[in-house]
Amino acid sequence: MEKYYFTTRDLILMAVFGAMAGAFIMTTIPLKPVLPPGFPALIFIPASTIFMLAARGLVGKSGAATITGLIFGIVATILPGGPPLIPLAKYIIMGVVIDVFLLLIRKEVDSSRLVSTITGAVSYPFLAVVAYAGFMLLEIELPMKILGFKVSGILFVIIIFAGLHTVLGAVGGFLAYSILKRVRGTRH
Repeated sequence: MEKYYFTTRDLILMAVFGAMAGAFIMTTIPLKPVLPPGFPALIFIPASTIFMLAARGLVGKSGAATITGLIFGIVATILPGGPPLIPLAKYIIMGVVIDVFLLLIRKEVDSSRLVSTITGAVSYPFLAVVAYAGFMLLEIELPMKILGFKVSGILFVIIIFAGLHTVLGAVGGFLAYSILKRVRGTRH
């Protein structure tokens, strides 16, 4: 009998967490008209990081975050009112970065709170680059005022996308560690 890398349980976990992360975007869409631009991301970024890291932590195999990211992107793209195709690439890349980072440091997400927090943080600068490239391809201008100064272009990416998204990803990683420990029944 052949031995497969991912078990049926692994595939179900990745599918469920990827679908929950993709569907979670829909919960933040109603907030967009009533909040300033970017504020729904304060909820969505940590939550999406938790879903991705929880899937990777519960499956415990390289590639789990990448597959979860693929499902995440597909669900986010096909749901009515969802974002355009850019999320598909973004969340696959997020999964790849998580998997590669954990391979490089030879640790698992739930090995320590520090590892989980850093893993959550490192995935988001890459998403910023992909999102910015997508905006550039679609010729979408991203001007914004920060403390009264107009910010656009690469400065926008560095200050807003990479900086704030990294901090919010770290928050998600920090929370993911606690969730993984509770799900597994052990606390540190």
